[in-house]
Amino acid sequence: CGHGFAPVIVMESLFESYEEEFSTLAAEIGAKVLSAGYDGPAEKKFELLGHAERLLPQAKGLLKQMDIEVRSQEIPSVKGEQADKVRELRKTLASLEKDFKETKRIEERTALLGVPEDDPAASQRERLVTANQKLERGSSRIRHALDVVAETEQTALEIEGELARNRDKIESASIRAKSVSGMTDQARRMIHSMTKREVRTRIFLVVVALLLTGALGVIIYLMAK
Repeated sequence: CGHGFAPVIVMESLFESYEEEFSTLAAEIGAKVLSAGYDGPAEKKFELLGHAERLLPQAKGLLKQMDIEVRSQEIPSVKGEQADKVRELRKTLASLEKDFKETKRIEERTALLGVPEDDPAASQRERLVTANQKLERGSSRIRHALDVVAETEQTALEIEGELARNRDKIESASIRAKSVSGMTDQARRMIHSMTKREVRTRIFLVVVALLLTGALGVIIYLMAK
């Protein structure tokens, strides 16, 4: 009969182990956040906040493990009790995170302005810092615009140079085309002239042949008489 309760005891002990570890972490996180809120060197405060920030994910991980144990629990009464504990611990963690973020915000603001948040000069310094940030953003936008203009101008110069090179190539090709066209016309005229000379030569040969044929016929005729 005792063997039937062994798994329940083990699971409950594991849940309680996670709960105890979470409580230790939560107490440590709360103490460090609280200490960071007191007067002291800014470096020490941020060191405490940094340590607390590293512990928060560990606490979240323990809650996830506890959730797994709750889902695995088979006894309804124990499961309900554990689920209630997890909900309360989750509220505790949310409160710790809220305190941590608020304390960090205050300390970062104090470090930026050089005075505590409740100091009367803080509001004026904050306005000056905000104005300087706006001025810096405006200057940054102007610098970016000037960079864009310079880049556009450089691109335009490159395009103009490329167009000039293409124009030179086109003009050179046009000159070569005209030269080739001139040579073609000259060759055509030479061929035409040679053709005319060939025709005249042929006519001359035909006339000579006719004359020789006529002379030969006269000779034969005289010899026959």
